[in-house]
Amino acid sequence: MSLYDKSRPIGVESLEKHLRKNRTAVVFPDPDYVEAEVDYCIDTLFAIRNSNPDFTCTIIVDDAQTFIQSRRAASQSFRRLALTGRSKGIRFVAVSHQMVFSKDLEGSTSYIVFFSMPVKLYHRDAMVRYGFDPEGYLEKMGEKPYSFVWFSVTDQQSTLMNPIDAKEGAAIEPKAAD
Repeated sequence: MSLYDKSRPIGVESLEKHLRKNRTAVVFPDPDYVEAEVDYCIDTLFAIRNSNPDFTCTIIVDDAQTFIQSRRAASQSFRRLALTGRSKGIRFVAVSHQMVFSKDLEGSTSYIVFFSMPVKLYHRDAMVRYGFDPEGYLEKMGEKPYSFVWFSVTDQQSTLMNPIDAKEGAAIEPKAAD
């Protein structure tokens, strides 16, 4: 399955079998049981890794703010993913439409990618928790639509990136903006 395949998304019950034959899986959990089903996916990846020490993967969770909230503890599965996933070869990418602040997961955050700057309310928290000051990028991102900021939490370095040219079949290599 490539990024451009027209394969249909699978349900969580098919994940393990699907990964035996495919390198990529797009899983749509049942909206009525979304939290439990995402936890199940995470647990399944750890079970596969325990059975196959050479297994590595990246799990991308879209709308991560649904599962990771500042006022509620992250589930046991998310904490396990954030705290031990990287050492087991399971990378975690949380995609969100807003800054996600969770004390359960902050220590394991390596990079933050901003496609829009956090609302003013979050600027101070971004600075205190991650060392990122969004102020310097507000105007620059407004001048260059679809640009984004790549911020390394561990190095405290941020880079304004040019928009990704996503032509079908093209190699995708983001480049730093001038």
